[in-house]
Amino acid sequence: MEKKIYSAGTTKINYYVQGKSPELLLVSGIHGDEYGVIDSAIKVLSKLQSEMPEFLYIPEISPTAVKAKTRCNCNGVDINRSFKDGATEVEAKIVMDFLKDRKFNTFISFHEDPEHSGFYFYDSGNMENDECLPRLRNNVKNLGVELLNGVDDPHDEHLGVEFVDGYKANRTSGDGGPNCAFGPWLVSRGIVDRIYCMEVPGMLDPDLKDKLVEKILYNLVIC
Repeated sequence: MEKKIYSAGTTKINYYVQGKSPELLLVSGIHGDEYGVIDSAIKVLSKLQSEMPEFLYIPEISPTAVKAKTRCNCNGVDINRSFKDGATEVEAKIVMDFLKDRKFNTFISFHEDPEHSGFYFYDSGNMENDECLPRLRNNVKNLGVELLNGVDDPHDEHLGVEFVDGYKANRTSGDGGPNCAFGPWLVSRGIVDRIYCMEVPGMLDPDLKDKLVEKILYNLVIC
C-alpha cells in the first residue's frame, strides 16, 4: 500500500491506497480519543495487503482531534456531526471533497469504546445468515475478547442500541437522527453501499487490538 496526501488549499489529509480502483473504504480517527486503533489498522493493513482487495484508508478523519486525543476537534466540534451541505468545519469539507466522486462497495469505520470491555459492531445490512459472522464471533472470543450483549449507550438518543453477541444488523452508528454523521452521509451520496462500524474496546492492550483488527478484516473482507 502507498501513503499519499490530498490537499485542498492549506488543508491536507493523509491516506493509504492499494490498487487503482479501490472498492473498500476504511477510516479511523473520527474521534481523537479513539486514536489507539489507528496504529493497529496501519500494521494490519500492511501485514494483510497481499490478501486484501484494493482499498483506500484514511487514518485520521479529524487530525486535530487525534493530535489532542479528544473527542472534538480544535474548534470544539465533534466532526461526526459535521457532514452536511454547507459544512463549515474544514476537516469535514476536505474529506467530503476527497470522496465525493468516488464509489465503494464497502465502508469499514474503526472506533473505540472506552466504556465497554466487549467488542461490537453495527452493520447497515444483515449478515445473520452469513457464515462470516459466527466465524468472526468465534475468532474474537478465542482472543479472549468479550462480545457485547446489551445496550451500547443508553444516554445517547441516537444510539441506545441493544446488541446480541456483539452484532446489530440494519443499523449504522449514526442513523438515529439528522445528526450529519459520516456513515449516513456516505450512503446518502451513493459513495458506499454497505457500512460496518467497528467498536473496539478501548481498554485492550495494543497487541490485542492488533489481533482483533486482523480478525475483523480477515473475516469481513478476506474470508
